[in-house]
Amino acid sequence: MTERRALPAIHRLFPQVYYGWFVVGGTFLQLMVCVGIGFYSQQVLVDALPAVHHFERVEVSAASSLFFLLTGLFGFGIGPLVDRAGARGFIFFGALIQAIALIWIGRLDSTAELPLAFALLAFGFALSTSVPTGALLTRWFIARRALATTLSQTGVSVGGAFMIPIATYWILHEGLAVTTAGLAITIVLVTIPVVIFILRWDPRAYGLEPDGSLEWVRKNRHLSLSVQHREWQRREALQTSTFWKLCLAFGFGLAAQVGMIAHQLAALSEQIPRETAMWGGSLVPIGSVVGRLIVGSVADRFEKRRVAIGLFLLQGLGILAFSFSTSPVSLFASTALFGLTIGSIFMLQSLITADLFGIPSFGRVFGAVQLGSQLISSTGPLMVGWLFTVYGHYPAALRWLALSSILGAAVLSQVHGPTEDTTEPRDAASVQ
Repeated sequence: MTERRALPAIHRLFPQVYYGWFVVGGTFLQLMVCVGIGFYSQQVLVDALPAVHHFERVEVSAASSLFFLLTGLFGFGIGPLVDRAGARGFIFFGALIQAIALIWIGRLDSTAELPLAFALLAFGFALSTSVPTGALLTRWFIARRALATTLSQTGVSVGGAFMIPIATYWILHEGLAVTTAGLAITIVLVTIPVVIFILRWDPRAYGLEPDGSLEWVRKNRHLSLSVQHREWQRREALQTSTFWKLCLAFGFGLAAQVGMIAHQLAALSEQIPRETAMWGGSLVPIGSVVGRLIVGSVADRFEKRRVAIGLFLLQGLGILAFSFSTSPVSLFASTALFGLTIGSIFMLQSLITADLFGIPSFGRVFGAVQLGSQLISSTGPLMVGWLFTVYGHYPAALRWLALSSILGAAVLSQVHGPTEDTTEPRDAASVQ
């Protein structure tokens, strides 16, 4: 029997609190900077790089699409490694790499460097975000996984809400190089202490059970301990129709999401002054906080697939309303409606994967699902950039994103639990 490890010193502040909630707090802070900056910086960079360096917008859009594509590829690669080695080291080095990439992007000299810099940013982003943090929370929570993930990923929206107006202001007054350096320093100063002093990998190493007690799982009619404890090989997951439908559904849904995010600030600036548009852009992460808290508070009580279908349809409605808006009030209102869905859809991708494929193999299966969906979703920014050159304006280009979101809902309605492999669940060291 392995020796029980001592919990970090921070637990002594509130010794009666299940340590999983400290992990939630730590990932909140880490995601606030790693995703709040790394993800939401896309719309700031797509708007700023053409203006500062006079790059063509379609070139910057292509680099943004490459970022989302490579994030999926890198997540696919690290998934099995996270399952075996834990998440902390990946998050540590991912934050450092993101910081280096941001500094580089602020000092680009030519368009030839664009794809290289965005590729490095994608590598750091993949190492420090959804696959490792999702694997962490999947181990600490089962029955209350949606609530834990909601609170954790609210950090993404908080980071984005502050990052967009601050970064836009800095770029206007201090320049792009100073802005990206400041963002890079912020990522490092927040993430490294969190990894060292708060985040821990497996509750069982500390004599704890997921959720603090398995009774939480036994009382949830939508969950099964046998499903949660099953170990999947990646090739087995790939043989199920469930896997491929998840990839398609979230590929279409997230293509609409990232396409809208990457071009939203530019689309707003097309109709209202940039100084006003930057506040409209911050409505997305603010709406994301509100939407995620609402969804997270109820999602553990319902079938998460149906919740996601509703959000896909609401997202399509928000994008469609934005494309027909002309006044600041209607633009901001439709932006807020879109924002209500954004964080929850991304969160539900990992939650549905965990519910269907369980704990021990989460990294390898979710890394593959994320890659499959991002092969599709990464086309979103590029498609909008290309359609912008075709139509000469954003509204018509954005309407195609609404269609993509509706297609995602249709595919997701056909997703059910994997049934191809009916063998008994394997024993897995991480869940024994």
